[in-house]
Amino acid sequence: MSDKPNAPGFSAANIRSQMARRSAERAEEEARHRHEEEERRRALLEEFHKPPARTPEQLQRLVTQLVSQAAERGEHEVQVYRFPSALCRDGGRAINNTEADWENTLVGGGHSSPSRLGAIT
Repeated sequence: MSDKPNAPGFSAANIRSQMARRSAERAEEEARHRHEEEERRRALLEEFHKPPARTPEQLQRLVTQLVSQAAERGEHEVQVYRFPSALCRDGGRAINNTEADWENTLVGGGHSSPSRLGAIT
């Protein structure tokens, strides 16, 4: 199969070139996705380290409202706060094992942890 004018693009060199171009495009796309993911993670960490926008009393009222609404709907649980396990030095192991003082595993000392809400009764 030679490079003939009536068969453009169908040579081994052209096919290798197309494959290399596509491989480079995939690598570029993967690098872009990694960069975007790192930017999202960095933004999340920055947000996580900021002091809460609400006072502890406001947070307590909000949590109480969420729990009351869930109870009215007949639900037995409610998600109050969520964050990725990557923000824990142990990958979330202490939380999953319901260990006391799990909030101390949070990156940054846990200053934004749910424990700031105090006991919910």
